[in-house]
Amino acid sequence: MAASKLVSKDVWEETLNRLFHASDDEFETAWGTIWAPELEGTFEGVTYDSDGVKALVRRLRSTVSKDAKNPVKVHYLLRDGNTFAERHSAKAALNDGREMNCAVYVFGELNDDGLIRKFDEAVFMAGANPLKDATE
Repeated sequence: MAASKLVSKDVWEETLNRLFHASDDEFETAWGTIWAPELEGTFEGVTYDSDGVKALVRRLRSTVSKDAKNPVKVHYLLRDGNTFAERHSAKAALNDGREMNCAVYVFGELNDDGLIRKFDEAVFMAGANPLKDATE
């Protein structure tokens, strides 16, 4: 298996935070180092292909204030071969002045190149819910 961004909770936390603050070009480059082309992701019971997940992440990026410094904190990252589980939280100001505060639980599989090929995500929100806004 090739190198993966899911090698430690610190590397994964840095990766998630970069996604929210990267320029559009950096975002595109980073995307290919994390997610497989055959990606399938489930949010709130709705399954998306790679393009759908990318569109959702872009929409979420557009709601988080650029002044929010490292809003994501990874609490757990567990790996067993090509499977993983992680829990992270995010607390950030949104562009509309509301505050997002959430806990996220992710369970997934990596492909043989170490890229995420499938995941299921459960999100628990307090305050503003840009994820719900983005999936409506």
